[in-house]
Amino acid sequence: MRLGLVGRGIAHSLSPFIHNYWLKKYQLPGSYGLYPLETISKESLLASGLEGVNITMPFKKDVVSFLNEKDSLVQKIKAVNTILIKSESLKGTNTDATGFKRALKPYLPLKSAVILGDGGAALSSIWALSESGVQDIRVVVRNESTDFDDFSVTAYPWSQMNEAITDCNIFINATPCGMKGGFDPLALPDLPIYCLVVDWVYCPYKTQLLGGAKRKGHQIIDGLDLLLAQGQDAFYFWFGINPEITTELRQELCKLLD
Repeated sequence: MRLGLVGRGIAHSLSPFIHNYWLKKYQLPGSYGLYPLETISKESLLASGLEGVNITMPFKKDVVSFLNEKDSLVQKIKAVNTILIKSESLKGTNTDATGFKRALKPYLPLKSAVILGDGGAALSSIWALSESGVQDIRVVVRNESTDFDDFSVTAYPWSQMNEAITDCNIFINATPCGMKGGFDPLALPDLPIYCLVVDWVYCPYKTQLLGGAKRKGHQIIDGLDLLLAQGQDAFYFWFGINPEITTELRQELCKLLD
């Protein structure tokens, strides 16, 4: 089975290592590669010859309209990151959302959340938080035209971040801020000490945001944990096998990033 990641600026991705590791472990025929694109269309996906596809920035919203079959997650979130292609038909889901929901379980209950961003990772985070019983969700955005009509959230402009973070239990960076490749780092705001800090960025996985959080005593979830969680659900979507996330696998990924 030919698998791959489609997106822009994806040379740093660890997804090939993860999925090829699992393909070998479970003795499945196939390979996983990188397929960088500047623009995307349904025709380009079909022409790729891929049967299982992960979608990353900036195409997670665009691809929704290409799907022949979308599950309830995609219909709600309006972003897709995992596709199965069979007989030129595209079936999509969102394993960012399910993976993040699972990662949150040890920290529940949570009353209030702050999310930075309005892209696919932010929308997946909103869904996971809502499904986990978080009722007070605040989203800090630079784009005032962002549509959150399908969710019960309060939107704040970037300039009002300090107001948004008041008494929050979880703070989530769902933007590329801090990612390797020219994105400005994100400094830790003055959060309550009990606040869980999450960063979707995994390259580097030791981001400035999480470094500051650890020094101040916050609990953290790093982008590497989220990458593995969504990858696990994507592998299950393609093969019906729930792959094990081992300490060895995470250590190998850390070596590649260090």
